[in-house]
Amino acid sequence: MILRKFGVKVLRERNAYWEAVNVMGETYCKIAFMNLRSGSCRYIKTDPQELEHIGIKQHRDGSLNYEEWKKKVAADLIHPDFRTHFLERFSLATLREYLQGDDESMKMRYLRWDLQQRRYLWVETEFRRRSVQSDEVILYVKDISKEQYLEKSYQQAVQSERKQKEMAVQVRNNILMRMSKNLQVPAREIGGATQQAGAALLKRDDKKVTYFLNQIQGLADYLTEVARDMEDVNMIQQGELKLEEKNFDVQELARDCDDFFRQCSKGKRISYMWVGNLNGVYYGDKQRIEQLLFNLIENAIKFNKPGGGVYVAVSQKGDDFEFIVKDNGPGIEKIEQALQPYSKEGTQPYDGDGTGIGIGLAVAQGIVEAMEGHMEVKSRKDYGTEVRVSFGLKKECVG
Repeated sequence: MILRKFGVKVLRERNAYWEAVNVMGETYCKIAFMNLRSGSCRYIKTDPQELEHIGIKQHRDGSLNYEEWKKKVAADLIHPDFRTHFLERFSLATLREYLQGDDESMKMRYLRWDLQQRRYLWVETEFRRRSVQSDEVILYVKDISKEQYLEKSYQQAVQSERKQKEMAVQVRNNILMRMSKNLQVPAREIGGATQQAGAALLKRDDKKVTYFLNQIQGLADYLTEVARDMEDVNMIQQGELKLEEKNFDVQELARDCDDFFRQCSKGKRISYMWVGNLNGVYYGDKQRIEQLLFNLIENAIKFNKPGGGVYVAVSQKGDDFEFIVKDNGPGIEKIEQALQPYSKEGTQPYDGDGTGIGIGLAVAQGIVEAMEGHMEVKSRKDYGTEVRVSFGLKKECVG
């Protein structure tokens, strides 16, 4: 009776064990039993083609000589980068030492040749105790190619994010350096003009006082413009640029822009030409359209060469408007980069003053997009740049 109960218990344990092996067989591509005392192993699950490929024969009981199997597998199937470590890691001496320790399993990941797919795949081989008092261990081989791919993709994503953060820090530092220079120049000029105005005031030279005060006002306006453009860039990046629309005279807008830059170009020794007229009262954001024209024409003058030329053409067909600004300056090599905020695309003004922080085109593009218009930039290095802007406006809104 006792023997019968013991036999039933052993049978149940054995059935449970083989059920577990069958379940693991769905996860692992290879399973084998190994006896560390005799140095033999016996496959439970494998690819028969693999045994034929490595040229090893099974004994009558289906077992293999482990050392012979290990050497042939290492020579024929293990990637050269992992071969030496594989032989050392899974030597009988190492496995016997492992069996005497407290660890329940020992693992290694490496590249193994797959005969079906004819390429190296990432696998994980694990040696696990069969029981506490047994000299046998179970060898499992699992395909982890997908896991490695996901892990590699994750690492690449982490690395990419790290690089983007480093680039963002670098861009920020470059912006701060450029802004510092951009603000220091007019600040110093304001200080100098203030001293000159004070000296002229003591001498009661009203003409010089007026001249220096106008210079100070111009520099103050410039700093205000820089601050406004920076604020606009931030709003554009956040998608928060709003238009304040009201009725305005397009002829007046064109005349003001033309008069301003005609005077500005004289001081820069730039040939300037304005072609075309605008007429009518329309409903839109006059300040933003003015800002758009100012940014485009200012860039064309600022980044041009002494003796260079700037050509501005304005036209309208009904409610549709088009502005074209051309120059024969140094041109833009990387247009997409130039449309990014704070990028001057490697160009510097010919007068070497370092003014400009590279946001003119980015602001212009943001304004055009806010008006649901279109902006096209064409450029050729050493030949110049052409910016073409088109948008529609509503007729005068009454009431």
